[in-house]
Amino acid sequence: MDRLQPQEYVAKRILPLARAYVASCLRARGYSQHRLARLLGVTQPMIYKYTRVEPSQYLEKLGGLGVPVGAAKLVLEELCDRLPEEPSMLAVAANILAHESSYCSRRPRECSMVLCRGKTLIEEAYWIVLRRLLSTPGLHSIIPEVGSNLAYAPKGAESLGEVMGLDGRIIRVRPNRVLAAGRPVPGGSTHTGRVALKYARQWGSDAWAFAVRAPVVARVPLEGVALETEEGEGREPVAYLVSSDPQALLEAVRRLALLHV
Repeated sequence: MDRLQPQEYVAKRILPLARAYVASCLRARGYSQHRLARLLGVTQPMIYKYTRVEPSQYLEKLGGLGVPVGAAKLVLEELCDRLPEEPSMLAVAANILAHESSYCSRRPRECSMVLCRGKTLIEEAYWIVLRRLLSTPGLHSIIPEVGSNLAYAPKGAESLGEVMGLDGRIIRVRPNRVLAAGRPVPGGSTHTGRVALKYARQWGSDAWAFAVRAPVVARVPLEGVALETEEGEGREPVAYLVSSDPQALLEAVRRLALLHV
């Protein structure tokens, strides 16, 4: 077991890999080494060293620390988009990645020193996935008439009050738009939240759940997600896509939307 304290683990194991990935990503977008050095708080020679390696190799190294590669890519791509305007996002992203690592999973759930389990970071992780979800082309085509919700149950969640969800709904807005009404709060989602909580307990890991129209999942092979269908008398049948990997969930949503737009 790594004997570093949580803050040391983030600084020595996670943060360098996050910086390296972002340096490669933004360099490919045309950012100068000088600007990247200022953004990331390192020297220009270090930026040069970072950018000589393919970004996928940094993802693999995070995978070696127990961070799911899909989740790591999702967080780091968001970081690439937001860092130029939000420098503080680097620390937030590093702590989210630490939460996903095997270091954090081996520590007691009640550990007050772990930087990555704070409410702010859980909410930030939720926002990252929600923003990517809402940008899915054709998303309106798979949203139920009653609306949908996205729920996030962190590993170890014991009650619905620990599951993040919108206190409103994700609804279709004519002609072909989707709107997230409400804000993410613990306990914000009832039905989708219960599904996420069920799988978080069953898997012993994080669980993300998203509600779609049940007919759209018929005979469509989806990888990396579990399916749960809910039907009620006089109600539109709803299917819940559930995954421990938010990137897998987003890929399943994209596939369904593409097929039904």
